Amino acid sequence: MVDGAKSPSSDRFGASEKRDYRPFIQMHDVPKGWVYYPDSFYLASLLIVESLLARTGFPPLEGTAAVFLFRHYVELSLKNLIMYGRVLASLEKNASASDVEEIRGGHSLRKLWGMCLAEAKPMVDVSVWNNCDVRFLEKCVDELDNHDNKGFAFRYHFEGGEQCGFDFHQLLETMQHAYRVLHTLQEELDDTLDANEIQR
Repeated sequence: MVDGAKSPSSDRFGASEKRDYRPFIQMHDVPKGWVYYPDSFYLASLLIVESLLARTGFPPLEGTAAVFLFRHYVELSLKNLIMYGRVLASLEKNASASDVEEIRGGHSLRKLWGMCLAEAKPMVDVSVWNNCDVRFLEKCVDELDNHDNKGFAFRYHFEGGEQCGFDFHQLLETMQHAYRVLHTLQEELDDTLDANEIQR
């Protein structure tokens, strides 16, 4: 090696800089019970898509992450609706905690949607369900499940996601409308749950 020359990897990307490690996760005495995890994934995806539409970022990289985050939001939201369906014994009565089973539906959105129809739909007022654009939501579930039925395609390499391109204008519209539908259904179930608690 020539005197004064750096080794090939000694300063690559600043990796040789030695730093003290400082933890970035902080534990709080009071849990943040108001944090709704599905919304955190939805909002993160929304920020990425809006950034890409504003032509800041690199669509092939960040776009894949945006679609994964949106898909994960849909998955968590469907599971949440299913749990509401299980927590409600009927439109007038809440189930006891010991009677509520955990979800064992895996990651298939189509399977979870079927569980929603069987368990959550009966607990939603018929007029509310019929007024919501559930057909649109079902089409969204179908598209996501057709391209990623295990939740792997936009998370791991060589699982199919590398073959996908994205229409970010359409993705934004789809995300926002799917969010409205899912949020409305969740709020309806939440209101029923609260009303039953008050009547006890």
